[in-house]
Amino acid sequence: MSKNILIGSKIIHLKTGKNWDVKFRPLFTELFLTAIVKVEKTEIQVDPGNKLVTRINVECKALDSRGFIFSINLIFLPKTVEEKNEIVADIKSNDIFTVRGSYNVCIKDMNIIMYDPKYYPLSPVIKESGVRELFKKNSNHFKEDLIK
Repeated sequence: MSKNILIGSKIIHLKTGKNWDVKFRPLFTELFLTAIVKVEKTEIQVDPGNKLVTRINVECKALDSRGFIFSINLIFLPKTVEEKNEIVADIKSNDIFTVRGSYNVCIKDMNIIMYDPKYYPLSPVIKESGVRELFKKNSNHFKEDLIK
């Protein structure tokens, strides 16, 4: 039996009477973002207690539908060692691919985070060399605009 109970917008501990306010936040699980990404860095965070990877963080730059570049982090939470090995083998620095998944925007630094996104090769109608050129030109263009 739980020692806490939810009443209205408060959680109340049944024995002590201590209570906490609850902030309800909507969870829109049907909203997705699709983007073309270029991998910059992959970091594997290991749980020292059981040596199972608990999180793979992939820092990327992404192109939106207008060619603007933004930062995006892909967070993978593999459930098995095999799944971890597959993700690590598939995603390397400088790789370009398409991602799709649920996301949130961190208001503090305007970074986008995607959780366990699906990733797949570029569409056959999109040339990888052209995408690489877009990343190169638009990154430099936006840096010049920031310096002015």
